[in-house]
Amino acid sequence: MFTALGLRPSQNGFRLEQTREPQDPVNEGYEMLAEMEMQSFNIIHDHVYSTYTGTRESSMDIIMEGLGDMISSAAKFFKELIIKLIEFFKKSAIYMASLFMNFDKFIERYKDELTKANKEYSLYGFEYDFSHKIPKTDIMMGIVSEFNSEIPEITKLKKEDLVRRRDDFLNEGKLDLTRAAIIGKTTPVEASEFRTTVQEMFRKGQDSQKEIKIDSAKLRQYMSEYPKLKKEMDEVKKDRFKLEKVYRSLETFFSRGPRVEYVGSQKKIRTQTLDVDMKNRKFSTSDDLINNDNNSKNLDVINYYYSFKWKQAQEISTYSFQAYVERVNALKEAVKFYEKVIRGAIFAAPVDKEA
Repeated sequence: MFTALGLRPSQNGFRLEQTREPQDPVNEGYEMLAEMEMQSFNIIHDHVYSTYTGTRESSMDIIMEGLGDMISSAAKFFKELIIKLIEFFKKSAIYMASLFMNFDKFIERYKDELTKANKEYSLYGFEYDFSHKIPKTDIMMGIVSEFNSEIPEITKLKKEDLVRRRDDFLNEGKLDLTRAAIIGKTTPVEASEFRTTVQEMFRKGQDSQKEIKIDSAKLRQYMSEYPKLKKEMDEVKKDRFKLEKVYRSLETFFSRGPRVEYVGSQKKIRTQTLDVDMKNRKFSTSDDLINNDNNSKNLDVINYYYSFKWKQAQEISTYSFQAYVERVNALKEAVKFYEKVIRGAIFAAPVDKEA
């Protein structure tokens, strides 16, 4: 009874010993993605509402308060995303370490039998390819660099140009190419196909399991390739730091966005290089004071600009995180299949049924 509860006898009585593998981190990864989607929806919804209300009532205060809330929420989004990424990796590392440890024990115990094994049998599964180092953070950093390069010239941007760029970015064809670039593909990837596309990249293009015939030569191949799966986990760790750098850059970008400040009795809006004095209806940079009777138009540009940048940031962060989760998922699948193949040389029935 005690062993069924996970208790093992010791000199001081009983100790609790873990008898189950840790919880699958991939499920938690997709729960995190669902949370991200809900946060993104709320940020966009609240900003659209404040912009509509401010425009309807001709209130710069409402528009700027809404913009400030959106930028603050965006910065918080990426701060929390970094926490999610770190947590996901930690749980993935623990989970994979558990798989590797248990399988290593099996190989060590049966190494003589495996060396002599000459059984022929079949299993259904996928073949795996981990040459794809995704998500492609260099492409993502290029987008972030564009964000920062435009800030000093923000007062010179024209809304019609921003509208054109935003419409171009949100065009389904362009979004398909953006998703493709994140995973290193040149052909468009639709949103509904993103997950299966990533999965098939790691499964050598296979969309369904196939029968794999195992003989002594094939068994040796799997045994020689197994240690490479451990090294792949090291690569996953390295790319976690690269992805974190992208998210941290996005957090910094939005945390330095426009904010409301009071200078004496004057209410101002500050960006990295731009001040908007709403009481006196003036714009100023760090060097010049710009008098502009049509400052509501300039405010509209700033509001639209950050809304556009939030949409870009949200898209690349969501799909990059999903690609990272699928990379861990593929590694988990591969380790379990390799274990199934190698254990089959000792214990399996001659033919395995398709899953």
